[in-house]
Amino acid sequence: MKLAAFVAVAGIDTAELPGASQEFTDILTALKADQDQFVKSPGAGLDVGKSFSAAVEKVRALVQKNDKDAVYALARWGVLGGSDINEVAALYRRAAGAGQILAKTELSLLLTQTGAKNPKKVKESIKLIQEAEAADEKIARRMLAQLYLQGVTEGNKGKVVVEKSSAKAMALLEKGEKAGDGRATLGLAQIYSVGIEGIPQDHSKALTYLVKACNQGNGEALNTFSRRLLHGDPDTPESPKLLAKDVPAVLEMLNQAAEKGLAPANLMLGQIYEQGMGADVKRDVPKAFDCYSKAACGNDAESLFRLGNACETGILKAPGDKANILIQPDAKRALNFYRLAAANGMQEAYFNLGVFYETGIAVDKDLAKAREFFSRAVLGGVAQAQKRLDALK
Repeated sequence: MKLAAFVAVAGIDTAELPGASQEFTDILTALKADQDQFVKSPGAGLDVGKSFSAAVEKVRALVQKNDKDAVYALARWGVLGGSDINEVAALYRRAAGAGQILAKTELSLLLTQTGAKNPKKVKESIKLIQEAEAADEKIARRMLAQLYLQGVTEGNKGKVVVEKSSAKAMALLEKGEKAGDGRATLGLAQIYSVGIEGIPQDHSKALTYLVKACNQGNGEALNTFSRRLLHGDPDTPESPKLLAKDVPAVLEMLNQAAEKGLAPANLMLGQIYEQGMGADVKRDVPKAFDCYSKAACGNDAESLFRLGNACETGILKAPGDKANILIQPDAKRALNFYRLAAANGMQEAYFNLGVFYETGIAVDKDLAKAREFFSRAVLGGVAQAQKRLDALK
């Protein structure tokens, strides 16, 4: 049996691209190697921007051969690859038309973000979600569940476009849970924690699904469950105390998950050691950033962003100990970490990239690129990006 080599880099996972060409996989493999080298040895001189640009050019060559996954990748990387929002939409549309399922899902997201008040775009977005879900795409399944939870109407008379149905939403999330989709399982936990129409609140069920989502590798679930164990549940009628404070259990759980390569576990450990927890956990900044680096090697966007922050400002080994610097300020390294964070979906990183290009820090000043990065950040819900964008017009 031929075993496929899976590559996860820059927001793209070939495990989710069945039938991806060898040429395309080779490009991602080389990019992954370069980015791993940078994260492990950020001072070694590797320029992530040049590496990413080289990968983009190779992907563009495959686009000319009508490689649908290459078209999708170029859209997925979007403004990082030099495309504006309209070009991104056109690329997604082209890939979706060629049968690239993830492109349908992400095009629907883009249409939702840019055309929320446009009935035609809303209908197209819903159609794309339905088609992708029918092809068993997990993100589309969760999006369709959300549509059923809120319902969608059109016009003054409230014409129903998507009916409001808790039952249909739950059925989709349960389907995802059975398929091992930790985000769908977390969705069930969140619904039972508050209760919705037709689904009564049930804290015990919510906790059961939360733990299952952790076991399925969902980072948000792991974060939520860990924080509940770190502090213990409040004991109120609205929120019964199901979990007592147990810091050793949290550390054991996170360390076990980290040993299995789960990046969110290393992120959580990094946050715990960077902040400390009084007598329970001693603050250990070097250990924290070692955890962040491990999570960054697993493409964790938040860890990549935190490393970018650290390189931008510098980090001491201990507060006030100016003689012992753990990370020297280095704008170029910060820029590279922000590029990686943005490529892996961190919306705030687009804002920071915009600031770098607006001010000319560590890169040639380029207001056109700054506008594109700020525009992308606005679409991602970064409030302060709109002010910077308005100032550039």
